[in-house]
Amino acid sequence: MQIKDHATNHAINHSIVVVINNIKIMKNILLLTFLLYPALCLAQNVKVSSATDDFTGTKAITTSWVRIHNGGATGYLQTRARFRHAGNADFIEFRIHTEPSMMSCDAGNQVLFKTEHDVIPAENMGYAISTPGAWHPAEINNRLGLYLVCSLDASQLKGKQVSKIRFFVNGSYVDIKLTKNDQRRFNALYDAFMKVLG
Repeated sequence: MQIKDHATNHAINHSIVVVINNIKIMKNILLLTFLLYPALCLAQNVKVSSATDDFTGTKAITTSWVRIHNGGATGYLQTRARFRHAGNADFIEFRIHTEPSMMSCDAGNQVLFKTEHDVIPAENMGYAISTPGAWHPAEINNRLGLYLVCSLDASQLKGKQVSKIRFFVNGSYVDIKLTKNDQRRFNALYDAFMKVLG
């Protein structure tokens, strides 16, 4: 009887050790997943297309759209950006999910990028308004969208951390503050663009 009890106890103890070891392994895998998640998200977001114009020989480069500000639970001021190079000029384009009260950003208005050392201007070339929910309706709760095209010297952003972006709209302005994750996404977008631009 004692031998049987000893064998049963040994089997139970072995099973407990196996379960504990498996829990430790799963915990380590989960921790590693959480640590790598931001890097994996950034890596998969930026795509760059490049082509050379047959007539002019100039390079045309366009990045994919990347969300640089999430707008919180309501999606207000959720902002996506992409860089573009065409005709020997650099552009940054924005899609801002907004309210009807913020529906104009006239050509010539500036968009300002605040970095740790200075403020870098971009000139708005014009804007367009989307219909409600036209961009990713599940994400923005049917908000209107403001589309901006701005010209800038992209090299001015090299090696800098953009912490805020100011948009001059309707005779006033709106600031969006970039979190550390927003800054990483913006930098990944910029770096992918500059790598292809050369």
